[in-house]
Amino acid sequence: MRRQYRGTHGAGTESAGAGAVLHRSVRGGSRPRHTPLRRLVCATVALAAQAALPAVAATFPIDLHPDWGDMNISAETGTIEGSRPLTYVMLSSQDSRKARCRVTFDMRALRPEVFHRQLAPGKTLTIHYNPIRVVNRMIIDVHCTPMHATKPAPETD
Repeated sequence: MRRQYRGTHGAGTESAGAGAVLHRSVRGGSRPRHTPLRRLVCATVALAAQAALPAVAATFPIDLHPDWGDMNISAETGTIEGSRPLTYVMLSSQDSRKARCRVTFDMRALRPEVFHRQLAPGKTLTIHYNPIRVVNRMIIDVHCTPMHATKPAPETD
């Protein structure tokens, strides 16, 4: 089956065989025409998509819930801005005992991310979390307990 095709861009033919995909050839090639209206529509769509993305300097509240009992530990939280903000907590120990810490980053939209670390006396430890979604609020739970000194194994004769 062959039909003559005449459009505003010149004459061409359409052909379709048994089970074949309809193919149209137009004089000047099959490359689409880039009219000023099409360029305007594409630019408008691109600007709308860019405006829908979150701003780079997005800020959100961080709630710190410390629980380290009688240990002398301090904590500091913050964000490092980028395409997605990187959230961190910095733990500093002024205690004479080694601590075992569990840090939980919870943004309520995803499963909480849990980190287990050991904090030596007089040292500083930084734990960071890079969520895969946009953050509206971050809750950081820090639970530290003193590590018990290991007792030497009893000697047997």
